[in-house]
Amino acid sequence: MYNLKESAKTLLFLKERGLDNYDLLVEKTAAAQNAFGKDGNRRTKISDRLKEITELQKHISVYIRTKDVYARYRDSKFNKDFYEAHRADLTLRKAAKNHFDSLGLQKLPTIEMLKKEYVMLSAEQKKINSGHKENREEMLALLMAKQNVDRILFGTPTQIKNLERGAR
Repeated sequence: MYNLKESAKTLLFLKERGLDNYDLLVEKTAAAQNAFGKDGNRRTKISDRLKEITELQKHISVYIRTKDVYARYRDSKFNKDFYEAHRADLTLRKAAKNHFDSLGLQKLPTIEMLKKEYVMLSAEQKKINSGHKENREEMLALLMAKQNVDRILFGTPTQIKNLERGAR
């Protein structure tokens, strides 16, 4: 009885979406999975870039804040006593410089430029996140419908695997 009800729900689902062809169902399911995967990849890339921007902003602000101390240290001809007195600031500046070098930056971006990029990426991330739940639900519904159609047409998952093995 349960299988009969699920079959009826699946047929209604397919009819509502105009999926009257098995190949079209397979195509739509694959497209939904592909779109969902691309959204996930883009979300990850945006999240990683937002972290990079935050880290870069932190290092740039330290670099700017310690500019005067470093200039005085350089003017003192790299005096060891001056270095010991200002070790914390000079160490932070060196860490920031190493971070820039590891990124291969020749010229530092401005904080304002980074803020604009951050805002733009945050807006894109919100847009992707807003459609993420709906895309996921649609993908899962299509996968479930395809699984049910496969069961109706070809039998149990074990029988389907046996058919696939025989086709090879």
